[in-house]
Amino acid sequence: MKLDILIGHCLRETDEATLPAELVAICERLSPLVVLDAPARDRLTQAMPGLKERAKTLVELVQGAEFLFTDGPRGLDAAAEKLLSPEGRANLAAVLPALEATDWSAPALEAAARAHAEAHGLKLGAVAQPLRAALTGKASSPPLFEMLALLGREESSIRLRAYGT
Repeated sequence: MKLDILIGHCLRETDEATLPAELVAICERLSPLVVLDAPARDRLTQAMPGLKERAKTLVELVQGAEFLFTDGPRGLDAAAEKLLSPEGRANLAAVLPALEATDWSAPALEAAARAHAEAHGLKLGAVAQPLRAALTGKASSPPLFEMLALLGREESSIRLRAYGT
């Protein structure tokens, strides 16, 4: 337990320019092999501040970043499946027009999601958690609205529309 805390601290203190190269090296040793193209490496570098705050090991860092490696809808883990219940999918579908009407920056996306939740008598989590699950395939991720902005309008919309029915 103390070793996890120490390793996590070291990860958070490591220069953000160094970590992506370490993760690429780990990915290249995985079975099956994971090769990161230039856009995936760029996403990884941009997302590193949010990613490294949540990881205790390099392997956890890779696992937390997997949603950045390829485009298209994500497969869902068990926790994400639960978040994308019929109600979660309905909330996701309902918030999509509000998100797509923004300038697609993290603050604008968050403001749109909050306004939608308030207008419909929902807590932000009822909107944000299905968004996170559809975007990443997991129940936890780096800061959601930053990741939406990082992935961009087109890629985010593809992922969200796959589950927002």
